[in-house]
Amino acid sequence: MTAARQSAALGASPASLTWYRRSGWLLALGTAAFAVAVAGYLAYVLAHPSGQWMRPVDLRVYTDGGLIARDVRPLYHPHFPSPLYDWPGYLSLKFTYPPFAALAFTVLSLPSFSALANISVGVNIAALLTTVWLTLGGLGYRRGLARLGVTLLLAAPLLWTEPVQRTLFLGQIEIVLMTLVIWDLCQPDRRWWKGAGVGIAAGIKLLPLIFIPYLLLTRRFRQAAVATGTFVLTVLLGFAVLPADSRKYWLGGLFVSGSRTGFVGWDGNLVSPISWDHHWVWIVPGVVTAAVYAVRARSLATRLALGGLAAGIVLVFGAWPGILWGQSGNTGGFFEGLIWAPPSTNPEVYFRLGDRPWYAEYHWHGLQLITGNLYVLAGMALFVLLIVLAAGPAARAARATSRAAGRLTPATAAPPPG
Repeated sequence: MTAARQSAALGASPASLTWYRRSGWLLALGTAAFAVAVAGYLAYVLAHPSGQWMRPVDLRVYTDGGLIARDVRPLYHPHFPSPLYDWPGYLSLKFTYPPFAALAFTVLSLPSFSALANISVGVNIAALLTTVWLTLGGLGYRRGLARLGVTLLLAAPLLWTEPVQRTLFLGQIEIVLMTLVIWDLCQPDRRWWKGAGVGIAAGIKLLPLIFIPYLLLTRRFRQAAVATGTFVLTVLLGFAVLPADSRKYWLGGLFVSGSRTGFVGWDGNLVSPISWDHHWVWIVPGVVTAAVYAVRARSLATRLALGGLAAGIVLVFGAWPGILWGQSGNTGGFFEGLIWAPPSTNPEVYFRLGDRPWYAEYHWHGLQLITGNLYVLAGMALFVLLIVLAAGPAARAARATSRAAGRLTPATAAPPPG
């Protein structure tokens, strides 16, 4: 969205911006709310063993991939045809990302792992705040104390959603990649390098490739070309530095292997058979957008509907403690959120044994089928809602054209020949 369009969007409902001009109380309220959210997290961290609030197995895979890319032994085995992808993995978790990701992860392999784990929590929380800030900017709100206050106010409940907490628990990079993509897409269209962030993010994890069709559908062809070209450059860089691994990943078909979670990039969240809960951090800009349009709405019914949507997403994706439905108290971040309410198989058991017919998920019934698949069902509902909202303006435009044609009178019509 260009700056002119942002200003026009804001100017459409000046009454809804009165609250935004009160920067003092917004900043105070936002600071208090976010301080309470962070204090609650820190209190839990200080009162529980580290295994209950963080088990950074994914962060370990990243750093091990970076060490292998740096040829650091004993993880690096020079006799392996493909040292990166022949590596047996950490707790059976193999490196599933493109070779360029391993090059990017070399930075993570430099500090001690204990220090890196703590740093990752701070970086992810900072990325959460940045995502909310950028989303507000993309929706047209200028920089200032009011925007900072709204950022803190919205980030407070979003910090306690299950996808965000799961990202902190595992040391994942989903929030960081989301921030990179949103920062890129919120740049003015006139900047020639817009799209590069999408390409870099896709070079690390394939999932952001879905934004290239989005750019094409919105007729941003140059930005789509920049994103595609940047992604291709990451592939070429991988071939230049890690040729054997690149050949196995790209030419050997590893990137489309159903047994490797890297293939999730092609599927997106809804259709992927391995759509992990931390992929749903995209609810963050979704909640921000719903809240903003609730404030901008002219009718009370629309405001209540959009406000309810924002609150409903937070409630559905909330990091509700597993003790509410009888989970043992030592499971930590693995069992937060409503999707873990039904009986479930520990992911570590799945990674160790593979698929088994006796897993609890195959025997769900009744309400368990709804809560256990809550994220997918919620995503499908939001997808349908987006289609309806997108179809609305087109239908209104068609009706206006039809009415205009119907008002054509004989006096304004072209005279008959002769």
